[in-house]
Amino acid sequence: MDRKYVPAYKGLAESLYECAKKRIEEGLLNRASHCLLKAIRVIDELRKHVVSKQLKWVLKLVADLNQHFYMISDSIIYESHSKNEMDGDFEILFDSIFKSSNQELSFKNGFELKIHFLKLAIDSYEKLIEIEPNQSDHWYDLGCTQSHLKLISPSSSSECLNSFRNAIRMKPMDHRYWTAYGCNVPNDQLLIKQHCFVRSLQCNEKNNHVAWNCCGYLYLETNQIELSKLCFLQSQSSNPSTNAHSWIGLGLLNLKIDISNALQISSSNFKHATLIKPNQFDSNFNLAFVNYQLGRHHDAIHPLRKCLQMRNSDRNSWNLLGLCLEQLGNLQESLEAFRKANVKGNIARLYLKLNQFENVITTLESSSNHDELSDTQFLHLLQAKCNLNQNDVNLKKMIDEFSNRNLNQQLIVELGKLYYGMNRLQDAKKQFENAIKISNDQIDAHLSYASLASLSSSTLPNALKVLNHAICKFPNFDSKLIHLQVKILIMNDQFDQAKFKLMNAIRMYPWMGSLWTQFAQIQSLQKDYKISISNHHELKLHWIKQVGEKTIKSTCSSLYSHIASQLLQKSFSKMAIVTFQNDPLQYKQRMKVLAQLYYEMGMAPKYHSVVPTLQYALRMAQHALRFDPSDLTIRELVAAISVAISKLDSDLVKECNVVLDKLTSVNLEWRDLEIVNLTRSDGNAQLSLIKNLMGKMNDQMDAQFMCVIANVMVDRRNKMIEAAIKKKSTWQTVLTAGDVFTGHRILKAARLCYLHVVNQVPSDLLFIVHLKIALVDLFLASTQDPNVGLDYVEMLKEGLVHVEQALLRNNESAAAYLIAGKLLLASELAENAKYALQKAIQLDPRQPLANLTLYKIYYAAQNWTLAEQHLWAEHEIQPRDGFLLYLLAVFALESNAHAEAIKLAQKSIRLDPSGKGWSVLEKLKSVWDPAKKVQQATTGGTSQQVKKNQKKK
Repeated sequence: MDRKYVPAYKGLAESLYECAKKRIEEGLLNRASHCLLKAIRVIDELRKHVVSKQLKWVLKLVADLNQHFYMISDSIIYESHSKNEMDGDFEILFDSIFKSSNQELSFKNGFELKIHFLKLAIDSYEKLIEIEPNQSDHWYDLGCTQSHLKLISPSSSSECLNSFRNAIRMKPMDHRYWTAYGCNVPNDQLLIKQHCFVRSLQCNEKNNHVAWNCCGYLYLETNQIELSKLCFLQSQSSNPSTNAHSWIGLGLLNLKIDISNALQISSSNFKHATLIKPNQFDSNFNLAFVNYQLGRHHDAIHPLRKCLQMRNSDRNSWNLLGLCLEQLGNLQESLEAFRKANVKGNIARLYLKLNQFENVITTLESSSNHDELSDTQFLHLLQAKCNLNQNDVNLKKMIDEFSNRNLNQQLIVELGKLYYGMNRLQDAKKQFENAIKISNDQIDAHLSYASLASLSSSTLPNALKVLNHAICKFPNFDSKLIHLQVKILIMNDQFDQAKFKLMNAIRMYPWMGSLWTQFAQIQSLQKDYKISISNHHELKLHWIKQVGEKTIKSTCSSLYSHIASQLLQKSFSKMAIVTFQNDPLQYKQRMKVLAQLYYEMGMAPKYHSVVPTLQYALRMAQHALRFDPSDLTIRELVAAISVAISKLDSDLVKECNVVLDKLTSVNLEWRDLEIVNLTRSDGNAQLSLIKNLMGKMNDQMDAQFMCVIANVMVDRRNKMIEAAIKKKSTWQTVLTAGDVFTGHRILKAARLCYLHVVNQVPSDLLFIVHLKIALVDLFLASTQDPNVGLDYVEMLKEGLVHVEQALLRNNESAAAYLIAGKLLLASELAENAKYALQKAIQLDPRQPLANLTLYKIYYAAQNWTLAEQHLWAEHEIQPRDGFLLYLLAVFALESNAHAEAIKLAQKSIRLDPSGKGWSVLEKLKSVWDPAKKVQQATTGGTSQQVKKNQKKK
């Protein structure tokens, strides 16, 4: 290179340096790293051609460049280097850099690159000081670099304080030197820190926001709240546009103040800091932490992702991300985050939730001995071993020894639950009582004690006493306490008190559908309770058993319905104003929440305006879906509301909705919405809708076809569909009609539509059409309706032909293999069905209904082990399905695992209060009632009881 190009290369290196600084401020660390590496390459080329006079600015630029690598993680530096590795330039560049400092670096061996770059910067600053020893800025830059090296490598020797002293001695009125010196003074020398910050403010009081912030943090650390607040406010006034640290300080300060809305105020402070500097680590992490404490787990994810972009190896960020994902139900992603954070306790707890007990033991026993485990981790280990083998004598000794430790209240409650699972009820009761004695302010302890006491009729009054105390003690509402209290009151035949308790809860929280469901159940039980007073106890137990076997019709009075509607309307306006205040970006979430609330109101017992309310809920959900079509929870809500409006609550339609949700690939158009409204109406309203529809549609033939659909929906005259098809309507209309008929269980008409368009649709839709025909054939064969007039054996054969055609076009569809497995099972080809269902699970382990169908096959073959295994697998896919929990409870009951059966049955009832979980509890009542056990052991039971038992059998 000719020396005349040295100024040009200098300008290029400086431009790259400025560009890198700007990219770091913007948070674009990959681009910043690339610019810094390019600049170093240019400087390395300049070194060969500069004269001694130019050496000063070369050393200064090299030092500044290397110092800025402190803000970039090693992985990003290595990634920037790897992208340019093809040219070979950067490998030569790094060889030349580290050769100058007698250091070797291998990118693939995991060295901390930042430490090496900072050491290079220190070498350059020291050489620069040798040339200009009286330049104070050189000493200041050297001190800052030494301070950065000390932070990331505590073992390194640091002389930053000496460097700052030299800078202050040369230029004592520069406020930057005093601030930097104060920040690096050891934390136990608070007076020296304060002195340095005060001297910095004396040098420059107006434009010295950094010193004001340092004073604020210092006073905050010593709990001088008022002084700290004054410093942060002064810092904001001195630099309001780019001063994010003052807002972070105010957020931390508000967390220390004992006020009711401290978390909300802190959250707004941290959010303001992220708006000023979106890519600052501290503000994003604190915002995520406060959102997690407020229960806004979804809002905490985005700032945590930003934190990990800046510091990919930060364990606290990974751990907090794992906690948020765990609360949102993303257990696998949460597990990966905990692994990166290397937090054994959280990893073990998550394995425990996933029922992977062997992994829990492997994770926790990787330590050399049990003494290294914390109490919480040791309890997780005991829980895992207990689930694998309850009867181990050594395990029981370990649990008893653990109970003698000085445990906190939460661990005592968990230990009581462990005893409860081992059928050691007296030990469990003792632990729950100890937890309540330690502190009276934990809901879980009261709830666990009351749940245990409710198992026996003799201890029901004590359980009610504990629950009443807990409800009065805790200001925050907990639905579990109310549900258990009402259940105990029902068992004592105190229906009026149970209704009174529920109505008080509904007045406060009217959008909770579980409260309305339990209220409807009480009304139904009370109605049948009054039939026969003399035999009321047996009749009540009979109705509790029969709750899951028939639909409960509400007997709410018009007064209750009127009060409920008023309360719900008030709650909607409150949710719209309070929850989404000053947050226009949350419009989608607002629509979703309002849709859920209106859905709950429409499903309330005997609500007087069901159809309009549910239609409004559907509109809200569709608005939310337009903002984010990929949100599966909104799609599920739309499907639930549509099913509620159409009053399709059979298991057949449930399976249809689950499978069709996998198949649907066509977006909703306005015509589809009109068809849905058309099919929901009746009488004069339907005629007006037909007129509006005919006015909107350009194709008159299609409009006539829609009229035919409307008539078929009313009187089910299937011959009309054949005549309508012959009118040469478009295939899009006929296909839409088929979907409408399928949703309304007019299966024969739907099959005619699909068969008509199978030769007309484009090739990319043939897979879906063949699969829909196979699905309709499966539903028709499953109904076995003699009025349909079809040969069901031939129907199954034709369904298999169509699903085979679908698989020829796409053999990687789990839904197709699921339908094939169901058709083969209905054709009594169990082995072939097993292969198809296993193939579906192989393609998509989260495919609904596949494991449930395999469970039916193995259960019929009396292979109990595999049947239970696939039932648990289906439960992992659909954890909110109460019927699956009921089946698992039956399995546990037949295996004499009574404690597990009670847990599963209670979960089933919580998810589906009208389900069959009550029948399992009824069967277990004799097992868990101590009074009945004693009576049977001493007298063998009276003859009257024997006769009753024989009648029941």
